[in-house]
Amino acid sequence: MGRIGRWSTTVLGLALTTAACASDQPPGAGEQITPIQRAPIQDNEFTPVELEDTVDRLVAEINASALRTMPMAVVLKNAAGFWGPVVTAATRAMAELGVVGSVIGPIALSEDGPKPEEVQNEQIAQAVEDGVEGIGLAPFGDLQTTAVDEAVANDVHVVTLDNDVAASKRSIYVGTLNESAGVTAAETLLEMLPRPRGR
Repeated sequence: MGRIGRWSTTVLGLALTTAACASDQPPGAGEQITPIQRAPIQDNEFTPVELEDTVDRLVAEINASALRTMPMAVVLKNAAGFWGPVVTAATRAMAELGVVGSVIGPIALSEDGPKPEEVQNEQIAQAVEDGVEGIGLAPFGDLQTTAVDEAVANDVHVVTLDNDVAASKRSIYVGTLNESAGVTAAETLLEMLPRPRGR
């Protein structure tokens, strides 16, 4: 993938994860386009400095480019329970920002019906068929590899959220590296605990 392709993919990842979007009209065509402004974050030992620098560069790139609407879909593991507030927030953000797209995920499945992983694969295929250019996906895992690869083969950028499908051709993963986070948390906790007596 060339430099422009990587930037486009990364910009899509930023757009999906920050709900940054824009209009079909160029600036000055009857609509005021407000540049993206990041809220300042306080530096601490957990600040992902390299990631923050990358996001700053991407925001600058987005603000300098001609923006257009990109149809998107956010495909979740479930549209209820834990994921319910995510559906609400993503839907609200899309509406407020004028993003063309939908947030989907199963609500309740019967025990004798298809498995959630199969439903999600069908939802990915349907989003591709509906003409989306980007999918934000909270996958179940490697069971979505084929569906993700088929979406990418149809020129759809796929960003995995929460869980990864690392063996797939997805564009980028946005989430916690659980093993590294666990090591960091354990080391930090050990440093904070008082030393045992006699040592």
